[in-house]
Amino acid sequence: MGSSPRLSGAVFTANLKLYRELLGSDVVDATLATLPADQREEVDAAVASAWLRASTCDAVYTALGAETGRDPIVVYRDIVERGVERTLITLWRVLLQVTTDRALLSRTPQFYRKGHDTGELSAAMLGPGFARLVLTGWPDIPEMRLHGVAAGVTAVLRVAGRRSVSLTFERTADGARFDARWKV
Repeated sequence: MGSSPRLSGAVFTANLKLYRELLGSDVVDATLATLPADQREEVDAAVASAWLRASTCDAVYTALGAETGRDPIVVYRDIVERGVERTLITLWRVLLQVTTDRALLSRTPQFYRKGHDTGELSAAMLGPGFARLVLTGWPDIPEMRLHGVAAGVTAVLRVAGRRSVSLTFERTADGARFDARWKV
């Protein structure tokens, strides 16, 4: 597995649970059985405290998304948003809603590090209802990862009570830039 980018086993197993709810365990198990042997073994051994190759996670998300008959990236974004919402819905929702935009965005790099072992995310408020997040250190970040980061940030802002959240991103030489906007 070497030094390839890895993702949190906790996030992966939570996402896999959501795919099971969406598609049913039989469909998920059958889809996972179609993966190459090394990826199947990695998925079978996945636990919350481990890290998995991003390429394996993305292969799983792509295959499971295709099972829905919809664009796998659209399905994945929905899964990520639902997962973040579930994680934050309890006590965190109240705390996030009374947190200032600046304080909320200052925590974003920590959220990112809990899910990814590659790259660094920084965040800055550029004006009321407008923040820029910059990912560095991952120049060849896969498309699925870009959408995962975007969906995660969007979900945190929504759970925190920000309205009409929109987020765009574009690749940079060293990673990506994400612009988040919401109604103030």
